[in-house]
Amino acid sequence: MLIYVKGLIGKLFKILPLRENEEKSLNEYLDSLWMEMSGAYMTFPILQESSEYVSALNIVGYLTTHSVSPKQCKREVFKAIGLVEKLSIQAGGDADD
Repeated sequence: MLIYVKGLIGKLFKILPLRENEEKSLNEYLDSLWMEMSGAYMTFPILQESSEYVSALNIVGYLTTHSVSPKQCKREVFKAIGLVEKLSIQAGGDADD
C-alpha cells in the first residue's frame, strides 16, 4: 500500500500543469484518477478507514464533476497531496519522501 500511496502523490501533482495549461485531457485524467483511487478501496480495504484517503478521494471526485478556478484547483490539489503525504507517513513512509 505504501508504494501506491507514494505514487499517488505524483499523480495528484500532475493535475496542476494540466489545469494551468487548460489541457483538454484534464477531465479525462481526473476521471481516470478518481476511478483508480476508488478501485484502491478494493485492493487496500484499510483505506476505507482512512479519513485522509477519503478526503483526498472526495477532492478528486469534486474536481472531476465541477468547474473550478485555477486558484481553487491549486488549493484543493495541495490539500489532497498533504492528506496523502500524511497517510504515507502513517503507513510507515518517511516524511522526507
